[in-house]
Amino acid sequence: MKTKITKSLTLFFSILASILLVTSCAVTSMVQKNVTYVSPNLTLSSLNNMGLALLPIVAGSGVEGYRRPFGEAMNIVGDSILTNFMPWNVTLDKINNANLVAEYNNAIQAYQETGIIDRTILQKLSDATGTNYFFFVKLSPPTSKTKLTYGFSGLTTTETKSVSAFGLIWSASDGDVVWEGNSSANVTTGDYTYTKETDMDRAIKVAKALMSSLK
Repeated sequence: MKTKITKSLTLFFSILASILLVTSCAVTSMVQKNVTYVSPNLTLSSLNNMGLALLPIVAGSGVEGYRRPFGEAMNIVGDSILTNFMPWNVTLDKINNANLVAEYNNAIQAYQETGIIDRTILQKLSDATGTNYFFFVKLSPPTSKTKLTYGFSGLTTTETKSVSAFGLIWSASDGDVVWEGNSSANVTTGDYTYTKETDMDRAIKVAKALMSSLK
């Protein structure tokens, strides 16, 4: 009797697993954006009046190859929501032409170590670009977390993949941060779900979300 019950249960779970496998579906990432600080002096009008320059994207370890497509995605959104927007590649040319590369790199490194930006470099950047606001963005390395759980069908595995970025805007006239925000894209797949997205796809979504936070 026990043998028949065991065989029946085994057959039931096998059929159930087959059904779930056949009906597995594709999932896409959920995108979140969060503005953590906005100066009372910063408005969409002030950005358009005084100009916003996107600085070259800073990438964490393992995502150097993402910097250009990430920046291009931000360029597209920036051009669509602002009338006085400078793409990162144009900003980079201005920095090079003004011979500010060394000072700029030192200022960015010092900021990442101390959280303080040199007001002198902000003014020099403003003179070189003709803009007052500078959008600094750091793209973090993709992360992946696996979780094992026990359910009615036995052991199941889920994996969550994430890409995130942090951004802030410096004002040359204020000499300080006037905006801070972040965005992320997360997708969770399991035994019966999958995703066609790559880490690069999620990075592009993050870039668009972060820039659109300025609206």
